Amino acid sequence: MPWCSISQYRNIEQVNEAVSLNRITKMVNTKTKEIYSNQGEIELFYSPNSKSDSIVTKILNKEYKIVMNIVKRIINKKVGKLNKKIQLTALDIGCSGGRYCFSFAKLGLKTTGIDIAKKATDFASKKSKELGTKNLTFQVGEATNLKFKPNTFDIIICIEVLHHLSNKDLKIAFQQIHKVLKPGGVAIIDLKNKLNTIINLTYKYHTNKTFKNTGHLMLTRTPHQYTRLIKNTGLKIIKSKSIFSPIKLLSPVIMYIIKKK
Repeated sequence: MPWCSISQYRNIEQVNEAVSLNRITKMVNTKTKEIYSNQGEIELFYSPNSKSDSIVTKILNKEYKIVMNIVKRIINKKVGKLNKKIQLTALDIGCSGGRYCFSFAKLGLKTTGIDIAKKATDFASKKSKELGTKNLTFQVGEATNLKFKPNTFDIIICIEVLHHLSNKDLKIAFQQIHKVLKPGGVAIIDLKNKLNTIINLTYKYHTNKTFKNTGHLMLTRTPHQYTRLIKNTGLKIIKSKSIFSPIKLLSPVIMYIIKKK
C-alpha cells in the first residue's frame, strides 16, 4: 500500500466499510424481494383469515386480530375525542398483499401500503381497483427510507418485517418511523423473541443454513434490546402483548404498541 497519513487511511477504511455495507444491503434487499415476490406469500398476506393450520399462519392470524383490535380502539378514541369528520391516516410498512391495508380502509382510514417487492404492491393495487376500495394506495418502499413528509401518519404498523433487518438498519427503521409518525401517533410492531428457544434456534438455522450467503436475514432480539432501541429513538412503549405464551418474557412473538412523544 502506498504511504498515506493516518487520517487519510481512516478515511479509506470508512469508504471501504461504507461500500461493503452498501453491497450487503443490496444483497439483502435482492433476496428478500425475491422471497416476498412469491405469489403464495403475497396471497397469504392478502387474506385476513387464512385457513391453513401451519404455525406461521396461526401467528399471522393472531397478530392480525391484535392489531385490528388496537386500531379500532385508537379510531374510537381519537375520532370520538376530536371530531367525527376527521380522517386518520395509516401506513403499513411491508404490506405485501395488503391484508391490513384493506381492513384499515374499510374502517375509514386513509391508508398507504409500502413493500420492497413491486410484485406485491402491483397485486394489492390491482385488488384495490377491482374492489373499488377508496382511500387506499400502494407503492414500493422500504422501512429504512420512508419517503413521506415528517408527521404524516396517525397510525403506523410494521408487522413481520423488522426481523429481516440488520441491527444498523433496525435503528434506521425506528428513526424513520419516528420521523413520519405524528406527535401522539401510535405505531404497532412485532418482536421475534430471542429468549424463546424454539423461535431463536429456528431463525438462526434459516439465517445460517437455509439462506446462507444470500443476505436474507431472520434475526431474533431480546425484549431488552427492543425496549432500549425504542426509547433511544424518542418513542414510548404504551403496552406489549405476548402471542402463544402466558409468560411474556418467553413468548415467541411480542407485539409492542408505541407512541411518539
